[in-house]
Amino acid sequence: MPNIALIEALQKQSSDTKILYLGTRKGMEKKLVKPLGVEYRGILCGKLRRYFSWQNLDLLLFPVGIMQSFFYLVSFRPSFIFCKGGYVSLPVAIGAWLARVPVILHESDVVPGLANKIGSKFARTVCVSFSESEKYFNKKKVIVTGNPVRETVFHGNENEAKKITGFHKPLPVLLVLGGSLGAESVNQIIFQNFSALLKKFQVIHICGKEKMKSENELKQTLGHGELHLLENYCAFEFVRDELPHFYALADVVITRAGANTLAEISELRKPALVVPLGTAASRGDQIVNAKVFAQNHDAIVLSEDDMSSEKFFAAIEELLKKSHSLKEKFQQFVRPKHSLATEKILHLFSTL
Repeated sequence: MPNIALIEALQKQSSDTKILYLGTRKGMEKKLVKPLGVEYRGILCGKLRRYFSWQNLDLLLFPVGIMQSFFYLVSFRPSFIFCKGGYVSLPVAIGAWLARVPVILHESDVVPGLANKIGSKFARTVCVSFSESEKYFNKKKVIVTGNPVRETVFHGNENEAKKITGFHKPLPVLLVLGGSLGAESVNQIIFQNFSALLKKFQVIHICGKEKMKSENELKQTLGHGELHLLENYCAFEFVRDELPHFYALADVVITRAGANTLAEISELRKPALVVPLGTAASRGDQIVNAKVFAQNHDAIVLSEDDMSSEKFFAAIEELLKKSHSLKEKFQQFVRPKHSLATEKILHLFSTL
């Protein structure tokens, strides 16, 4: 999503800008970038895992990814490379170094991943979203820019969201974001308290791929005479263009602690219940993201292990009180640092 924000800004700046996007061959980024009309090339690359797994054999593809990147870059002859992080960016950064093309690297999370730690050695400049990230890199290279956010995020329309969802009641709206793959623990707490939630709230639920329940399954979670509550619930596997409208309608956002989503919530001044992905399924980066985010925003953090139904509802009620006061102040809204990230990075591009 930060890449999309920058691509849109570059295209707006000049229609003559030529952009090449290097990504995985089978990842969803190709589908997301296609509407932008930029050239896309998929490369082979092995994922850097910090644990023993036979899947680590795919690291044998890593040198192939470096050579693919090198030849694509020599052919395309870009003025610079912007690496967003993730294992696919590392062979590109090394390929760019071999091709003598300057690299600007960006880290969204507070604690950088292994690919960015290594990739920073080949970068001329390292952009970070949080000042707390500076200590992980060569300080001479680091610039605190914030996280680029798509301009469309600011153009959501409540009425458009109501048309999409069919919501019409004067009940608070909860926007539940599970990401493209879904958030199992968040989905579970929603379905475990399905009836109680829909009696008090209207819920927009982004469940994740293949995580949506059928209408019959939803009906089974409701009691006798409660089927009418389904009109307070609207679910999707994944959304893109609709998301700004859903943000506009939402009173509270329930989300993981991915840096990109937190940046968007920060921009829009939305109270958030943040449930970071735990260390059992990640390197713990979301836990740190959530902690730093909550220090400066209207957010409550609940760990997966500590999330009971009682704490879940109590957090929502507390955030709703903040939501009311924030709406009254929205007319005096000032765009915070994350929305300026795109401008800062574009300025860096212009200096290369």
